[in-house]
Amino acid sequence: MSIASTVVVGNRRSPEVLATLQAAATDRIGELVAHDGPSTRSAVAEAVAAGATRVVAVGGDGIVHDVVQEIAGTDVILGVVAHGTGNDFARALGLPLDDPVAGARTAMDSATPLDLIHSDHGWATTVVCAGFPVRVNERANRMRFPRGASKYTIATLLLVPRLRDDSVCLTLASGEVIEGPVNMIAAANCGYFGGGMAICPDASPTDGMIDVAIVQPLSRMQLLRFLPSVFSGAHRTNPRVRFVRSPSVTVAGSVALRADGEAYGLADGTDHGTAGVTLRAVPGALRVAGVGAVGGRR
Repeated sequence: MSIASTVVVGNRRSPEVLATLQAAATDRIGELVAHDGPSTRSAVAEAVAAGATRVVAVGGDGIVHDVVQEIAGTDVILGVVAHGTGNDFARALGLPLDDPVAGARTAMDSATPLDLIHSDHGWATTVVCAGFPVRVNERANRMRFPRGASKYTIATLLLVPRLRDDSVCLTLASGEVIEGPVNMIAAANCGYFGGGMAICPDASPTDGMIDVAIVQPLSRMQLLRFLPSVFSGAHRTNPRVRFVRSPSVTVAGSVALRADGEAYGLADGTDHGTAGVTLRAVPGALRVAGVGAVGGRR
């Protein structure tokens, strides 16, 4: 099957997106329909094998996550038309949000090499997290209403009465070990997760480092006060939050991980036969279209 040099993958496209891409392209646009992670990855892998040099992901962080599993470490360019629930990858890169026409134009621009996080579980573009955010994300994914980032807020409120801590052990590249109960940990390539929460405000996908936020156990009232502060970055000064930076971090504990809002395996390593999961920053692993100057929170 002949595949165009640029392909579009996603299930939320509008006619305006395809028309704008077609106008900006120098070659034929191929359209791929995919409705879940496995079919997205299969479609992208087939397109790249047939010669596609650019993949435009239309949707949210989940579809970007799936596309990246197939193109990371290659010269294939990723274009992003942000039209999903969280859009945290696009937000961190300053790409248009919920403006399909502007996003389509940007998706055909020249590309900038960016870092990714990698482990035995695969690639991550934004944040790998454990603890309370994982349970919130899982609950939000089961909700049909409301749509958009507000579903994370509703899911949070539903789970506060069942708040519990998790025990984890983090080992940094320096050899430092951080161990104990936590409310959450977030290992970030980009600063945002959860639909605009600036969990690691200074994280940058161009510095070869992973920024880690470690939130100590919180009471229910402390959590309700803490969460709004994450949107503004005011949690930087919270004494119950510690920030560390490292080119790699090993996470160990009986906790589930999520990356870019998607399931990312177990931190105890039993599903890969290892003692924990080692996350590594991989400089320049992904080429993304339309990205200007990027860094931490602007």
